[in-house]
Amino acid sequence: MSLIGGMALKIIFSFIINNSGFRMPPPPGMSSTYLLKIYPATEFLPWIALLVMFSTTFSGLLTLLKIRKISIVNSLTHV
Repeated sequence: MSLIGGMALKIIFSFIINNSGFRMPPPPGMSSTYLLKIYPATEFLPWIALLVMFSTTFSGLLTLLKIRKISIVNSLTHV
């Protein structure tokens, strides 16, 4: 459900930004601005999902290793 909602929000916001006429400030060494365009990069979505899953799992495991070394009463303060 959140995947569908996230994809819908991405499409809506990219449509709004692409059709709004926002201009990016000039990069160093240039004097003219350019239009802001957001292009879909759906080929990266599986890698992003894997990165999110691995990082949240790793952070949970690090917390578990830290908490299991102390008593139950003290570990409740870390939750």
